[in-house]
Amino acid sequence: MIERFNLKQALLGIGSAFVGIAGYVVGYFFFAMIFRFVAGAAKHEAFGDRYDTAFSVLCLIIVTLSGLARARNGGSHIGFDESNLHLPIDPVTGGAFATGLVVNRVTVPAYFIVEALLIGPLQLSAAVRRFRMRIPKTPGLESRLEALQREIEARPKRHPLSDYGDRAKDVLLLARMGRISFSRQKGTVFKCS
Repeated sequence: MIERFNLKQALLGIGSAFVGIAGYVVGYFFFAMIFRFVAGAAKHEAFGDRYDTAFSVLCLIIVTLSGLARARNGGSHIGFDESNLHLPIDPVTGGAFATGLVVNRVTVPAYFIVEALLIGPLQLSAAVRRFRMRIPKTPGLESRLEALQREIEARPKRHPLSDYGDRAKDVLLLARMGRISFSRQKGTVFKCS
C-alpha cells in the first residue's frame, strides 16, 4: 500500500517536473519571439541577439515569482470564468452581445497566454509537493494502516478524528493516500465509497 502510493507520487512528480521544464522552454521562446518582434518593428540596431536572452530570463523570473505566489496560496490553474480577465457581460441587448464578443477577442487569448506561461512554476511546485507527499516506510506501519482502514470501514457513519486518539496521525496518512475520506472542516472520518 505504501510502496504503491510512493511510486505513484514519484511518477506523478517526475511527470510534473517534465511538464514544468517544457513550460519554461516554451515561455523562454515566447518571450524571445516577442522581444525580436518589438526590436524588429523598432528597427533599432542597439537591440542585439544577447538582449533577447536577458529579456526572456527577466520575464521568466517574474512569471516564476507569480506562479510561486499562486502555488503558495494553494492555487493552481484557474478557469476563465474565475480569472480577472473575464467580464461577465449579460447579453440582453445586441450592443451588450457585441461588446462581449469584442472584449473576449482580447481577454481569451490573454488568459490563455498567462495560464500557459504559468505552467512552468506551477508544475514544478506540484512536482516538489508530490515528492514531499511520499510516506517514509517504517517497520509495522503498513500492517497498522491496513488494520486501521478495516476498523474505519466497519463503522457505518462519519465519526470524529478524536475517536482515534494517538492513532490520528495514521488516520491522516490513510486520508493522504486516498484510502479513506476525511473532512478537515468538520474533523470527521469516513470510509471511501
